[in-house]
Amino acid sequence: MRYFLYRYRSEIWIVIAALVVLLAYRFIVPIVDTPDSVTYWENAKFFAGVLKDYPYYYRPPGYPFLIFLSGYPYTHSVRALLVIQSLMALAIPLLAYHSLLIFGKKTAGLAAGLIIITLSNCYFSTAIMSEEYYIFCLMLFMYTVSKLCVNPRSNYIIWASMVAFLTILVRGLIVPLILVPLLITFIRDRRKSGIALACVGICLGAMYAWLVIKNTYTPDVQPNERFTNISLTNLEGRTLFSNIYLFSAMFNRSFIPEDDIVGRPASKVMRKNGHYTQQLFTILKKDYQEYPQTYSQYTSAKVMADDYEIAPSLRKWGALSFLILDRQMGVVAADRLLLEVSYEAIRKHPEIAITWLTNGILYLLGPPYMTQNDVQPVFYIPRLYIYYQSTESAKDTHYLKRTAPKRINRFAEWYGVLFLLLKPAVFILTLMTTPYLLKSNNRLFIFILTMVLFYHVVVTSIFNAPAERYVFTTFPFFLMLLAIGIGAYLKTRNITKYSG
Repeated sequence: MRYFLYRYRSEIWIVIAALVVLLAYRFIVPIVDTPDSVTYWENAKFFAGVLKDYPYYYRPPGYPFLIFLSGYPYTHSVRALLVIQSLMALAIPLLAYHSLLIFGKKTAGLAAGLIIITLSNCYFSTAIMSEEYYIFCLMLFMYTVSKLCVNPRSNYIIWASMVAFLTILVRGLIVPLILVPLLITFIRDRRKSGIALACVGICLGAMYAWLVIKNTYTPDVQPNERFTNISLTNLEGRTLFSNIYLFSAMFNRSFIPEDDIVGRPASKVMRKNGHYTQQLFTILKKDYQEYPQTYSQYTSAKVMADDYEIAPSLRKWGALSFLILDRQMGVVAADRLLLEVSYEAIRKHPEIAITWLTNGILYLLGPPYMTQNDVQPVFYIPRLYIYYQSTESAKDTHYLKRTAPKRINRFAEWYGVLFLLLKPAVFILTLMTTPYLLKSNNRLFIFILTMVLFYHVVVTSIFNAPAERYVFTTFPFFLMLLAIGIGAYLKTRNITKYSG
């Protein structure tokens, strides 16, 4: 027992510190669920056999399956799920510690401490959303990558591929992660590239099998698309189209009031862009003729169907246009059409890349931002992920929620201000330590860590993803890079005989 306590003393202290912070966080922050949470637990009922169809086709199966394993479809209680997510919150700093042991114990301990102090491991622990699970999977993946970078053994290749597959099932946009074990194996030991390639093939095959199942049991997917639809979410075209339309409004310097229906953004989506854009307008006009009652609330509905130049603002237009395309074409064909329309707009108007660059800089430096009234970019102070309007949060008998709800909001605001200052500080400090990062050992692991982070930057920039749900999920990666940089700097300078 004494040997165990001595050998794993660092891990024990990390768990104790994480547990204390988690308990304090849980005391302050109640159960959090949003309207999006319903989509996850409804899909969980499909795995339990309660529903015959997979109702929300755009949700990957990872988190709904975890909800199913927690027993929610039978008990209608999220307590077991919150226990599982709390265990993940305890495991995240441990995984960061073991991932960075290849740089020394002090560097690894610094990373774990930074993650705990900034609440990065427990920020989503009370939320009925996929983020906590996603962060856990990413950190578990980086742990397997650290093992694989040091020693490309066959079992490490298999484990890394399995964890990458698990992560993809939680967040569909991270599909390229499956190629990372193959890349590491090719660099470190090409003789085992066959094993890594086989793992990639098996994972892709399993993913395709799930897609066939999802397409079969999703009412919104046409029968002829059952084997040809290979998107985990069928949201790529919609989100890219929305971002392009938003770009048009933002740079027009116009303002669409909240209660106004028709604005005049200088849209980049025009008939002359190409064949697919013309097809989109044809479908809109056809739908207007077939379902005029749908447009009764829009004063210029016919004009909207003719020309985007005087289309409704993004919030109203986006919801209506997706409804139109879904009932005219089905969700899969509609998403593909919007993707092609977006490509045509980008080819005709390459200046759209300006907003991607802006988004990327904001992702790295902060602050996160949102759009108000669909036109003006508004910088805002991030807050804790706190909502009270949905089912589980209404049932939560949280002490502070009942006795002092204003204190919860105040804490959320304080944390937001802190994060607003912390995010750019961490990024700038990481840049300052970059020369020492490049001199450190295990540069392959640093490269993979940086590439995973950079991939999130690119995806978030292009698709204009929600700030909190994408910025906060990768913040532990920033902290790990900062810890590696500080460790390399101190080791180079030999400050206080720093050994890692």
